[in-house]
Amino acid sequence: MKKLLLILFFFPLIVISQSESIYEDFSRMSQKELRIARNTVYAKYGREFKSNDLREYFSSTIWYKVNSSYNDGMLTKKDKELIRVIKVWEKSDLIWSSKVDLDGDSKIDYCYGFVTNNEIIIVINQSVNLYNLNWPRHNYWDDVRIEVVDINQKDNNKEIWISQYDKNEEDPNRENIFISKNKNNIVSSFPETAYGYNSGT
Repeated sequence: MKKLLLILFFFPLIVISQSESIYEDFSRMSQKELRIARNTVYAKYGREFKSNDLREYFSSTIWYKVNSSYNDGMLTKKDKELIRVIKVWEKSDLIWSSKVDLDGDSKIDYCYGFVTNNEIIIVINQSVNLYNLNWPRHNYWDDVRIEVVDINQKDNNKEIWISQYDKNEEDPNRENIFISKNKNNIVSSFPETAYGYNSGT
């Protein structure tokens, strides 16, 4: 993780390259490092920081310069997506991760599952997807099961399956959500299709 911080320190524009591997790097960063990474996105446009630690950190870099004309409108769509992803890593608890080709394009998708309050957050590369679970016993996260499955073995796609699982129940998979991703990076969920699905495990 020190390598990524050195890159952030000297070459912040690399952060905006959106290389998919950067999402895996976040899993190894501390809360402090994540905060620096998130604020690097703002700093590259010259945002002036109120927090002493951030102001001191970025002032010590060779590239940071305060821009008196800075405003959040300078942020691109990719900037905002990256900030949102990092915030998830900062504020939520990771319960699941997988590296898998979801849409059959021969490229690895970095997938992570987080929990916060009664929400499950699924991050697929730069896409953040929130699911508010009004399931029975939704506070018992040990009962929530997330895994990659293959619904239709005739195509090259895989799906992420979220279910409320309790091995002691007669019907262990009581609630289900399926999540799919297409080649245009559009993520969709379809709980009705998942009804009665069982991976056999």
